[in-house]
Amino acid sequence: MSLHQGLVESIEEVCPEKPPVSITWIDEECWRLIQERTGAKQRGMNSDEHRQATKIAQGDYKTVYKNIKRVYGKKISKPGIGRACTGGDRGEEEPLVLEAEIETTIKKAKKGKVVGIYEVPAEDLKAGRETVVKAMKSITDKIWRTGELAHYLVPQIAVEQFGFTAGKGTTEAILVLRNIIQKVAKKQEADQVWFLFVDYSKAFDSVYHDALWKTLLDFGVPSHLTWLLKGLYDRGKGKIMREVLERVQDQQEEPPRKSLGGRKIWNVRYADDATMLTRSRKECGVLGEVLAEVSEEVGLNINRAKTTAINVHGDGDIQIGGETIETVRKMKFLGSQVTQEDDSTADIKNRIGLAKSVTIELAETWKSSVLSRGLKVKLAKALVWSVALYACETWTVRKQEERMIDAFEMWLWRRVIRVKWTERRTNEWVREQVGVREEQGIMQEIKRRKIQKYGHWKRRGESLVLATIEGETEGVGRRGRRRIEWVSNIFNWQRGLEEAHMHAHERRPIVCSGAARSHFVLAASLPAEAFYCPVTNV
Repeated sequence: MSLHQGLVESIEEVCPEKPPVSITWIDEECWRLIQERTGAKQRGMNSDEHRQATKIAQGDYKTVYKNIKRVYGKKISKPGIGRACTGGDRGEEEPLVLEAEIETTIKKAKKGKVVGIYEVPAEDLKAGRETVVKAMKSITDKIWRTGELAHYLVPQIAVEQFGFTAGKGTTEAILVLRNIIQKVAKKQEADQVWFLFVDYSKAFDSVYHDALWKTLLDFGVPSHLTWLLKGLYDRGKGKIMREVLERVQDQQEEPPRKSLGGRKIWNVRYADDATMLTRSRKECGVLGEVLAEVSEEVGLNINRAKTTAINVHGDGDIQIGGETIETVRKMKFLGSQVTQEDDSTADIKNRIGLAKSVTIELAETWKSSVLSRGLKVKLAKALVWSVALYACETWTVRKQEERMIDAFEMWLWRRVIRVKWTERRTNEWVREQVGVREEQGIMQEIKRRKIQKYGHWKRRGESLVLATIEGETEGVGRRGRRRIEWVSNIFNWQRGLEEAHMHAHERRPIVCSGAARSHFVLAASLPAEAFYCPVTNV
């Protein structure tokens, strides 16, 4: 017997291992079982099988994240300035502009010159002396600290501009175009509208501006001043387009305009994307020529190869600078498909196709055994629904489109939970598995968004968007069955015109009574301020 073995046996005989005295209910047999279980657990965690299982589980998570990044791309921070690129810090604020500097600048203004967009003569500024200096000091201090010029630029932003404006965006611009096409399409052939979608040759994108701001910083320009310059540039693009269109308007005795709801409309803009509206092919050609000339004066060149036209109740092509502009039946406008008839079918099919591509790209995610089913459903709503429902507020949905959207939703859920068609599972069973009732589906989300959009513009009062929703064009209506329009969905999903107006202004949820038709019911989990679709008694 070795010395070590003898010591171990002696210690075990003299000092046997016993449970703590305080735990009286554990006897020696129970204590032995506890020790065996603990030892087995430790041996299992150190085993090769356990290490391999852990590695597989971790690798599965990596696969999920890798697939998501592959579909949506990895966000790479670009060099820039301000809060977005410096972690909330725009740099140390430079000293404020002094009153003496403002006074010196005013004194240097030449006589007989006008200053600024309001064309204030230099003599008037000089005559104002201390009062003018203090007023300008207050304005510059506010801009210096906040970088916000919106308060001073709002009067200069036209109602046709949907970029750089609070409360308006791509959805509103698309909705205006769709409504105009629908209003004209239901009239007789004499009522025409021509759209000229102008594409400028890298008007504002020829310079990589993020690199420009970084270069300024590298040359020692203070971060605060560079941040202010970036704000001026971002808001200046819209002003350039306004100047171009004002010159176009001045060069024509009577600019061609389309009357809709009492409003005269001749252009729709989003940033530097301009769409011209005219009443005939001849007017469209003339307007295009004038626009090309004025644009060249300010250094902008129209890319005639990419500039296209769409007409309703018209035919033929237009000429700009001796070149023929292609007239198409449909085109992509701000990411949405716009057609001559604009029944939204083309755009819905396009969005469904894009959403299906994303779903297929995420196949490894749906196969994962580590992710829970609830998490997969949340990923589907975040990554797939967001693609499918872009600009869905502008769609005009008929029974045919409803069936198309419902079919896509069921296809998505079957992919998520990996149900084969040979299993012959019902849609109700699939919805029960994913935990998404019909009242919470994609179609109900579309209805909720459309009703909210209508209520938003109805409460804002008179506007270009509301004029295209509720207004009418000149001309005689076509014979035959009445077409379904965008606003028809709103009235059909509620209790008619009066009920829609009342709930838009008062923001009250509609209490449904009687037997509900499933496609007219909104989710019960929606917030109180949302609009609920009423149902009729069966």
